[in-house]
Amino acid sequence: MLPSISLCRMGIPAHIMTIDRINLYSIADSLILQRPAESSMLNLVEEAKASGVKTIFEIDDNVWRVPSWNASYPFWTLIRQEYCDSVLRASDLVVTSTEYLADFLRQKTTNEVMVVPNAVFETDSLNLPISTNTDHIVIGWIGSSFHSADTAIFNSLIPAILDKYPEVRFLMMGERPTRELSGYLHKIVTLPFVEPIYYHQILNSHTIDIGLAPLVDCEFNKSKSAIKMVEYLYTKTFPICSDIEPYSRMNVECNNEFDLIPTGTESPGTVDDWMDAIDYRIKNIVETREKALVGREFIMENYNIESDRMRTLYKKAYF
Repeated sequence: MLPSISLCRMGIPAHIMTIDRINLYSIADSLILQRPAESSMLNLVEEAKASGVKTIFEIDDNVWRVPSWNASYPFWTLIRQEYCDSVLRASDLVVTSTEYLADFLRQKTTNEVMVVPNAVFETDSLNLPISTNTDHIVIGWIGSSFHSADTAIFNSLIPAILDKYPEVRFLMMGERPTRELSGYLHKIVTLPFVEPIYYHQILNSHTIDIGLAPLVDCEFNKSKSAIKMVEYLYTKTFPICSDIEPYSRMNVECNNEFDLIPTGTESPGTVDDWMDAIDYRIKNIVETREKALVGREFIMENYNIESDRMRTLYKKAYF
């Protein structure tokens, strides 16, 4: 959605279509196919190319390395992976969101693979003042049920946080607390999963001071984008993340200003390691909020769809 908004603002018409309306490709110069996992997509690529339409394969997850604990695992069958392989090879260009995933895709095709990172949408309604209240601190996590292995640590970590700090509340967006956290529901704010068009508005309806981003160390997770870190900083939230791709690479871009937690293949780190980082940030909440504010400036300069960098990438990839 965001690249299409940016392109339209530059005077380049961009349309988002579902598969039942895809015959409209005949009016286009470029056709972008996202996660093309059906046989009909290959036919579509062949028809488009015969009409002189540039075809672009776009994907932001490593669907060939989905772990069994991920809720999408049953969907990504071998046959759907093979459809993706076929469309990948037939398309004129491949677009993905990270260098790590791009390196994987380059092993599958001789076509150009271009990295267009995920970004955020500039709007004054989200540029609110940071909190100055040191007696009320919010720690949060935004995600979905697709992170069950990544967030299993919350069953131990959230009670440790809330027991130690009575002034802290926890916010979860996209997934409800597990049964193990039932005794802490009075200190946990839960926001439901929402459609993408409302996502940032809902996220901004609650202030988060410290945002957690745990990821288990596996190929699927390392191929992900750093969008959670970007979104946290976008909303002036200080990120504490697992020390793996994609967060380690993004933290280097941010001059290593943010906290990374040693990570393993079975766990996104230990409760003690996460608590050490959280302890410091709570005890130094003024400094923490100021760092998040500086981080937002970096994001708006580099990962905002209206920035020169992102506009140049969108035009190069899609037009």
